Amino acid sequence: MPPDDHNRDRPENVTTWLVIPYFDEDVGRTGIERPVPPGKGVSWLCPSIIVDGTPGKTSFKRGAPITVELEVANWGAGTLPAAALVRLWWSDPTLAFATATKFAQTSVIVPPNGTPVRTGTFQVTIPEGASPHVCLLAQVSAPIDGASGVPNPITDRHWAQLNLVEAATVSAAGTIDLTVLLGNPYSAPMLSTLELEPMSRDEANFLGGMRGQDIRTDAGAEIEVRDPAAGEGRTLQLPPGSARQVKIAIRPAEPPRRGAPQGYVLTQRLSPPEGGEEPTLTGTLGILVAPE
Repeated sequence: MPPDDHNRDRPENVTTWLVIPYFDEDVGRTGIERPVPPGKGVSWLCPSIIVDGTPGKTSFKRGAPITVELEVANWGAGTLPAAALVRLWWSDPTLAFATATKFAQTSVIVPPNGTPVRTGTFQVTIPEGASPHVCLLAQVSAPIDGASGVPNPITDRHWAQLNLVEAATVSAAGTIDLTVLLGNPYSAPMLSTLELEPMSRDEANFLGGMRGQDIRTDAGAEIEVRDPAAGEGRTLQLPPGSARQVKIAIRPAEPPRRGAPQGYVLTQRLSPPEGGEEPTLTGTLGILVAPE
């Protein structure tokens, strides 16, 4: 059974409480472990998504097969194991997972003791024509512990995300060009605003530890968004349930150094066109900028 302090924010008789863990003893409670606390992990870098046998591995090669498996835990207060459904997707870089390609689905029995259980391995090949910056998305659910319909790795314990990066290099013009998908999972029109900031030191340390390299966080950057339908601008209106592909140009304030790429985080926030509500953070992407 989980420690007493892990039970205080759940109904006493919850028999199944599934989590895709981001760190040891991750119970996934809203306001406590979700969003993931600073120093504990990063929403776009879940080590429970295991690539080629390495937790949270972020490097890959397009056109070459990789193996993926997932760890899930059950902090339920019951005595019976849960029959959990696990689903895995990959997607071109997206900030709301409005489009994704499912490559695996399986069931796994998870005992209610908080111990992570691994699924079997699945093989997927990211197509050669895919973006060099790809997202893996995972979901776990059970009949009495369902996941939200909208993918939400930031605040929902049933979801997790891992960004895979092949390369992100600065061109001769001093920019890095990416194509990303904006998304509106809601049933009403929303304004999408993109922001780009240097990684926090915690995020850079966490990612650097996984990749075995130092990551700089001391250089800002400008961002331009080019949308074929709306021209340039970091704020675009998205119809209900829609996805829109935009091109992004990132201009670092100073050239990246060899051996120590510059880390940035791209975020999307959605808000109603009429205003009156705080924007909702719906997605994040980690980006490393390195020399050509």
